[in-house]
Formats: sequence, C-alpha cells, structure tokens
Amino acid sequence: MAERIRHKHATYFEKAIAYGTALKRIEAVLKTPQPPLKEGRLLTESKLLNRSLTKILYQENIPTHSSLLTEYNSLIEAVPKPIRKRYVNRLMSLTKGHIDERVKMQNLSGVVFELKRIKEMLTRSDVIVDFNINPFRMEFEGFDEWTRWDHIVNENGKNIRKPRQKLTHDLEIDVPLRLKSDPGKPYIYEVKDAQGSKYGSHNPSKRVNQLLKYDAAVATGVASGVTVEIKGRIGEEILTWIMSPKNPLPNVEVVYAMLLPSGEEYRFVLKPSSSASLELESQDGQYKNTQDIKVIRGIKIAMAHKDRALVRKILSHFTQDDFEENVPFLNAPDKVRNFEDLANYQYEIAAKIWERFQYLADNGVPLSY
Repeated sequence: MAERIRHKHATYFEKAIAYGTALKRIEAVLKTPQPPLKEGRLLTESKLLNRSLTKILYQENIPTHSSLLTEYNSLIEAVPKPIRKRYVNRLMSLTKGHIDERVKMQNLSGVVFELKRIKEMLTRSDVIVDFNINPFRMEFEGFDEWTRWDHIVNENGKNIRKPRQKLTHDLEIDVPLRLKSDPGKPYIYEVKDAQGSKYGSHNPSKRVNQLLKYDAAVATGVASGVTVEIKGRIGEEILTWIMSPKNPLPNVEVVYAMLLPSGEEYRFVLKPSSSASLELESQDGQYKNTQDIKVIRGIKIAMAHKDRALVRKILSHFTQDDFEENVPFLNAPDKVRNFEDLANYQYEIAAKIWERFQYLADNGVPLSY
C-alpha cells in the first residue's frame, strides 16, 4: 500500500509523512536552550517556535505553499497579538509528553483549520470577528452521557428519539463572530477537523448534545445562528441523525469541507438551517480540474437525490470489501499511531469517496455497496 501513496492525487497525503519528521525536530529544538537576542533578551516562546518552524521547514524542503506548519506560520500573523498566545500554546503542547504522531497531526491540522477560517472571516464585510466573546452557560434538553446511538437514531434515520434530559453546559465558540445585520448576539461558527478520526463516532451523546446546545442557543435568542463545518471522515450514525428530516436541529447549518483530487477544497451544505447562514458553499466556476468537476457534479446529483441516505452512504459507509487491498484501521482510525499509516488511511478514504461521486456523475446511479 505504501506504493499507492505515489498516486497522482496523493500529494496532499504525502505531506503528512514529512510533517512527522518536522515535528520531531521541533521537539528537539524546543528542548535546547536558545541563544539570547542582541539586546540580551531571550526569545519569547512565540518567536522561538516560529523561528524553529521556519528553519526546520526549509531544511526538510517541504513546499511552503502547501505545508501545514508553514500555513500556521503565516496564519498566526492574521490573529490579533493578544490572541496569538492561545494558538502558540496549543501548538507547543504537541511537543510535550508522550503524544503519538496521529494525535499530533490531528491537533496541528485542527489548529490550522481554525486559523484559516478565522482569517477568512476577517476578510468578510458581513461579519465581525469578536475575540471578546466569552464562553457562556446554556440550559437545554439533551441525552445522558451513556446514551448509545441505537437509542438516539435508527439506521435509516426515520426514528429519532427526542432528547429529554435537562442539561447545563458551557458554550464556547471556535471562530467568534457577530453578524453585522444582528451585532447584538454572537454567531456560533464551529470548525471540526476529523482527518485522523471519525466525527461523532465516540461518545455519541457528547457530540449530539453539543449540536442540541447550539440549536437551543438560537431558539432561545442567545445566538443569531449556527454553522458547524466538518472536514474529514464523519461517523455514519451521526450523519444519519444530522440528515434525517426528523432531526431536532432546525437552527443548525452543517457544512462539509471536502478535499478534491487536485488538492483544492470544496464546501457544500449537508444540512441547511431555518435561521441565519454564513453561506460558505463553494462556487462551482472556480474549479478547472476535470476530475474535480466530475466529483462536484456527483455531489450535486447525490444532494438532489430523493433518497437522502445516498450522500450518507457515499461519505461514511465503508467496509473492507469496498477496497482492492486491505485498509488498516478502516473502522478504527483513532488507533493509528504514525504518520505513514495516517496518510495511507486518509488517501484510501478520500479516493474511494471521489470514485463514488465520479461514478454517480458518469452513470446517474450510485455504485452498489
């Protein structure tokens, strides 16, 4: 399978292996006492980290336009100085303790994903990025922490159990926004990177309760709207629940950010909201790659299909029989421990999703699986 990483679409995933080497070298640098600046002052942790990242990236010869670490280096400059330390500390935490490579990659990717969306929102004229929005307490109805998926939704999504447990949780926002059309309330924009895991696959009630909490914030007038953007693999059960017409989330918009064969990103709405929206959907005209265009056409056919389960099956239903070769960790990506296995896993899943959408675009009917 290692040879398959050389596939023409695999460039994005090859980078993950390089990141592992770079992070290991950063660890070594951070453990080494640094020389003082000319003024006699020691480097701050932020400057030390950024200097180390830049030096190591160039030594590893990782292309600067596509490296997560280089992206971090440039993105952090877009964040106001008082807020930067929060992200610097999150990245530096990856160099402490015995954290396996998959977790490091997952956390690094999550930090960059969040920073990219913050930078994007800073360029928009219809929203205000407000880092002064603090966490607040929300009362809502949810599920107790031991609730299993089969007690929340059945496999076809037609039977949805109503949440009845009275809960009070803190509500934090990844990308703190206010709509200029409604500046008196925060807009909840959450970004979830599940490239090394399956969104919603563990502790079902925790993820479901989070979405129910967001919906309640809008329903009670605390927030003006909610957008949850997911990148990576989504658990089949939570996607069934999200896309069910009986889903109790009228005020939550769910957007999926998908990697295309060229390495470009395509965003589409899995579940619309009855209230406000950030309108994150990608514009089709910006894509020129033939394979990308075919995947996008397949997405549109699937989203317009009367059977809403079609999109769920394409994005989240996988068995070993779907692949020519055995895919290690197919249903347990959280057990991956190194970058090469993670890169292989990510590529196999992405390539299969592309194949399914392209087949739909070419034939008008889905692959049988």
